Amino acid sequence: MKRGLFATLLVAATLLPHLSWGQNLDSILVELGRRDQEVRRETSAMLLSRSLDTLLMAAAMTEEVDNHCRATLYPLLDTLGWPKGLSTEANKAIWLIIQHDGESQRKYLPQMEQAALQGSIDKGDYALFEDRLNMNASRPQRFGSQTVVLNMGNEGAAIYLWPVADAERLDSLRHSVGLQPIEKYLSIFESAYGRKAIWDPSITVERMDSLRRGTNTVQMKTNLKSE
Repeated sequence: MKRGLFATLLVAATLLPHLSWGQNLDSILVELGRRDQEVRRETSAMLLSRSLDTLLMAAAMTEEVDNHCRATLYPLLDTLGWPKGLSTEANKAIWLIIQHDGESQRKYLPQMEQAALQGSIDKGDYALFEDRLNMNASRPQRFGSQTVVLNMGNEGAAIYLWPVADAERLDSLRHSVGLQPIEKYLSIFESAYGRKAIWDPSITVERMDSLRRGTNTVQMKTNLKSE
């Protein structure tokens, strides 16, 4: 009991600089999720710019928000684990913050898996998390949720689906976690961003990595409702 109380007090002391009096944990997490999404809406157009200054500004804006969100969330997860009894929005906020941190995704994978099993996050969100983790590790994705934009200079930018592990079963796997067929998914990207969305199963991970290194590349939203 004393150990549990000490852990709770330690988390409270760590989080104190980030909190306002009277806020509860659920509303704090919801606010973090709102900030995570707001900065990405503000910078989405900037990331397609060919101006280095604009790209650096977008990166700095996003990094500032992400650092604040992580400094608030991670002490809680590291000490007490994934909180129970949260609202859908608060659980979603935890998912958003972790999936935007490539360096911490693997660390929090067990908590993410458990949250999905318990229904705190839905299967589709877990699928997006797993795919992003695999892409960040230069591995094929399973559910086809991850895309990148390759800016080909004079030819402009196009959206490319990151290579998938099993192209023949892709739609079946997507259906199993509540995601729409891949062709529908890509057509939504085209409509939302006004750029061609391409899935070329012949492109390997090694080739895609090479294209990313050789061009001005940004990662597009993996879910058009929440990234």
